[in-house]
Amino acid sequence: MTVYNAQANFGAGDWNFPGGKSEPGETPEQALIREVKEEVNLDITELEKVLETDVVFPGHYGDLPVRGYYFEAQADLANFKLNEPEKIPYMKFMTLDELGKVANPSMAVRAYLEKIK
Repeated sequence: MTVYNAQANFGAGDWNFPGGKSEPGETPEQALIREVKEEVNLDITELEKVLETDVVFPGHYGDLPVRGYYFEAQADLANFKLNEPEKIPYMKFMTLDELGKVANPSMAVRAYLEKIK
């Protein structure tokens, strides 16, 4: 699944994956479970890490190095809901082929697609 990011910060206007920053003491898996629940109201299970990367986001105050974790997971879509429409106005479930053809993929999407080639 990918989400369209409407925020005026990192990745504004890009197709991206649900996710975000971890809270103190959280593992990457715990952070993803929480972020997906917060953003799209889904409970994810059977997480499998498929990629770990270091990326640098250019910013107003200088470059921000970030470690990215990519997981594949299962979810029951019955409770799907966009919980933050001001930040994520819409979402689309895409095949890998469709994802590879989006006009504005995020750095995260590009890294994931490169890994699974």
